[in-house]
Amino acid sequence: MPITEPIDEDELEADLAALEQEKLDDQMLSTGTTVPVADRIDRLPAAGNGTLKGATKPNVEEEDEEEELRKLQAEMAM
Repeated sequence: MPITEPIDEDELEADLAALEQEKLDDQMLSTGTTVPVADRIDRLPAAGNGTLKGATKPNVEEEDEEEELRKLQAEMAM
């Protein structure tokens, strides 16, 4: 049986893209992960409230430099 209408390449490409997207959607929906997020949050470790090990106080020299910078900025704003 001969084809009576010419083949529309754009329509074929659109149909192919729709089929590929549908296949991808199905794959994403069937990942097997069905555990609600709330159930997983309960399994997280508690957050720490103490100080960090190895944390140091800001250097006094850095504080002095920051103070000088603020003074200079204030002078230049005048």
